[in-house]
Amino acid sequence: MKKVIGILLVVSMLCSCVVVAFAAGGTVNAQNWMSVIDDKTNLADISMPGTHDSAATYVAFGIKARCQDKTIPEQLNCGARFLDIRLCEAGGKLKLVHNFITCRKGSGFTAPALYFNDVVGYCLDFLSKNPKESIILFIKEDSGESDKFDNLLAKQIEKNSDKWYTENRTPDLGEVRGKLVLMNRFAKEGSKLTDKTGGINLSNFMIQLTEFEATETLPIKSFEGGMISSYTYQDRYQYDKKVKWEKCIVPTLEMEKTEYGILINFFSTAEGWSPEINAKYINAKAKEYDFKSDKCYGFVLFDFIDEELAAKIYNCNASVINPSYTPTGGAPMDVPTPKHGFIKFLDFVWSFLIEKLS
Repeated sequence: MKKVIGILLVVSMLCSCVVVAFAAGGTVNAQNWMSVIDDKTNLADISMPGTHDSAATYVAFGIKARCQDKTIPEQLNCGARFLDIRLCEAGGKLKLVHNFITCRKGSGFTAPALYFNDVVGYCLDFLSKNPKESIILFIKEDSGESDKFDNLLAKQIEKNSDKWYTENRTPDLGEVRGKLVLMNRFAKEGSKLTDKTGGINLSNFMIQLTEFEATETLPIKSFEGGMISSYTYQDRYQYDKKVKWEKCIVPTLEMEKTEYGILINFFSTAEGWSPEINAKYINAKAKEYDFKSDKCYGFVLFDFIDEELAAKIYNCNASVINPSYTPTGGAPMDVPTPKHGFIKFLDFVWSFLIEKLS
């Protein structure tokens, strides 16, 4: 019995050490978890929770198109620091879309559309309250191509240029605290972007449709010629939820990430009736999975994220914590009240159908 008690005490002390090391003498939560990570840690070496199709909260045809049940401010408050932003040019502005479907600020077809300047405002508001955090915006031009896209994005960045990191290099966290990091999935051949203005260049990101290995590794190319680094990603979104978990997500979680190499693991899949039904299964599996406290899992993107899922990922950063740092910030940002429009009742229809189909 004494041996059992002794073992339990040792285990308890070890667990406490991990918590204390991560907490660094104060409170680490979903709003300030980055504040205790060492400044010299490269962003690619941080286990970072994020969201897939981050703005697809209020959308038409929600049973098939809805990927989140929290707005972007709520996702940031949950701990997400990687946002998958999909835009199209509409009337001289950049609008959030999920494919051809407009993302809105509330339920219903007549609720106001969500624009990129809204998202930037949400992010900067969050960073003003939590200045040691950083947010990656992984930007894709969705639903068509516009010659105006690059210029419209550049103008948006220029409004708060001191709050953006736009180099084609994965920075250390200390360089980008309090800033938005541009990750580029939109650059086209012949683009005038440079390695100073174009962001981290993942514009060769390819749709994964065929049954190769779970991940693919591609070069991060200079906008001016040559290769800068590489990234590995898993985004096989056309598989059944069980196959997605077993054959795609888990093998990517189990792989060893290369130092300074970007790793992106999408937990999302669109196969079947609804992303929400898929997420219920996959997210439950993720909550049961034995994540290691000192292993880097890269950027992990969820559908229907919650605080527990986010914490499972950011609590894996024990090896890059600086124990001399005191947690800074920790204040949730205010969440705007949704502006609902006509036919709001469709949200209830989607929810009812999902419950029946689950």
